[in-house]
Amino acid sequence: MAADPELAEASDRQQGLERFFNELTPRLEAARTVERELDRQLARQFNAFDYLRPDELRLSKMIGDLLDPEGPHGQGPVFLRLLLDRVGFARSGDLRNSRVDVERLMENQRRLDVAVDIGGGRHCLAIENKPFAGDQENQIKVYLDRLRKKYGDRFLLIYLSPRGEAPSDYSVKRTELLDEAGNPARTFRIMPYHRAEDGAEDDDFEPFRTGFGLADWLRECREHCDVERLRWFLREAETFLRETIRRKRNDDGRTQDNQGLRVCRRPQLDHGACDPGRLARDRCGSSQAVPRDPRQPPGEEVGMQEQRAVQR
Repeated sequence: MAADPELAEASDRQQGLERFFNELTPRLEAARTVERELDRQLARQFNAFDYLRPDELRLSKMIGDLLDPEGPHGQGPVFLRLLLDRVGFARSGDLRNSRVDVERLMENQRRLDVAVDIGGGRHCLAIENKPFAGDQENQIKVYLDRLRKKYGDRFLLIYLSPRGEAPSDYSVKRTELLDEAGNPARTFRIMPYHRAEDGAEDDDFEPFRTGFGLADWLRECREHCDVERLRWFLREAETFLRETIRRKRNDDGRTQDNQGLRVCRRPQLDHGACDPGRLARDRCGSSQAVPRDPRQPPGEEVGMQEQRAVQR
């Protein structure tokens, strides 16, 4: 019985498509390898101006992108591994397969600032970023409960605050951060933006605090990066955390620098960050540059000038 010509033609077309895709697959993989190597050496997709607005979401996006092995920095899982090693977070699986979410929806429209699923979602590194705003009612308690329900004890929630301040009782009680033996649970840590000499007070939360700050991690990322454009950005981000989000106590328990940042959120769009007077002028919308006080120590120029600009 003679074969149906239409069936034979369809079979030939199918075999032709299969050969085409079989030949295309290794070529695509080779092209991806070249792209990854170019990104590793040149960070072609990286643009520092994506992060120049100093608000909570932009800071979270910066952290999330740096932790993302597929992020535009092109450095693979290097930055993620550095942070995991520093906090001593045990994990399994290939870090290159990690998934990063910024503003992950948790419960009652609350959003966890940064969440990194590791090992196919078996482990999770979570970061709640608190540069300016206070806690919501039961916020950290809810996050811990949801993370524990999904990951068991295979997660770590980092509470990121300017000087390593602890969450308020309104958010979570200290007793809820202890394990069954009454010891600090390994699933919660407090990290400062900048580990300053005048850091948070030695209190009942001291066992939860890391011995390093986010600025220290950025410095280590810079030391493990060969791309000059990216090194420049990491250096600027580290400087921003060390100098702009420094904390100085006010009589009411708030901080001078942070008050200025809460009021002045105008994005800065050029390299005027190197000029403290220009920085204060751009952030606060003033047309008059703030002169440097000759009695001011060099390391305190930016924060105090911002404060004077806000007070005017």
